[in-house]
Amino acid sequence: MTCTIMTDHLGWQRTEDRVVYRALPSGDDAVLFTLAFPAAGDGARDLQIHPGGEKSRTRCATVIPSCALAGPEDLVAPLRAAGTVIRVANPSLWDALATAIMRQVIQAGHARDRYIRFCTAYGQPASRDGLTAWLFPSPERILALSDNDFRRVGAAFPMPALRAAARAYLDHGEKWNETDAVDLVPLLQRVPRIGPWTAKAALADHTGDFALYPYTDLAVQTWARALNPDRKWPESPSAFKTAWEQIAGDHLSTWTLLTLAWGISHGKPARSTS
Repeated sequence: MTCTIMTDHLGWQRTEDRVVYRALPSGDDAVLFTLAFPAAGDGARDLQIHPGGEKSRTRCATVIPSCALAGPEDLVAPLRAAGTVIRVANPSLWDALATAIMRQVIQAGHARDRYIRFCTAYGQPASRDGLTAWLFPSPERILALSDNDFRRVGAAFPMPALRAAARAYLDHGEKWNETDAVDLVPLLQRVPRIGPWTAKAALADHTGDFALYPYTDLAVQTWARALNPDRKWPESPSAFKTAWEQIAGDHLSTWTLLTLAWGISHGKPARSTS
């Protein structure tokens, strides 16, 4: 049995003994959410999930099986081989938006380092069993930081977008949290420095619906091509979009999520097999 933990969110950290963990908001507190495979078994049924608090259980781990995936066998086979995917939806729209901003115009590994460095410096900590992670700073905290505070942790580039998003969230966050995700995409794009990619990536993270994800981006295209290097894909983003939608059909979210999960774990120690 094979199981993949989808660590797309920048806050995930990993220990040497295959525990992945991150801080999650729970009311006004921060809790530590951990997922761990024991030394023996290593199957999805052996996965140990510790949400870290009752309030965080309402939106914790979602299990996405790949065994029922239908489509071209050359693409389906590697996704099935990756097995069940575990993903934790982001309970905070603010964090999802800020995380997407931190991912702008930077490689994923560098974005993760910057995100964790920023949270460690200015966020709220959550600890358990010798592990500690930090939440992303609140909108109020973001607006209280000086230019030098951002520069000190290598976050000068996202500073204007984070400040604009913080002001907008304080003004409109309550309404945003009551708005359907599809309708929220254009509203988020009214915030300076937030374009279609940032808005859609944030909402996919927050809702867990990857039909919202900007699936013409480089990540999806790269990993779709890597599933079978011999398959010929259209070169233009618009043509790829059409081809991807035709393959995915009514299961666009599942196809996109499983492909991203496969890519994130491909060749990295994020996947456990027995």
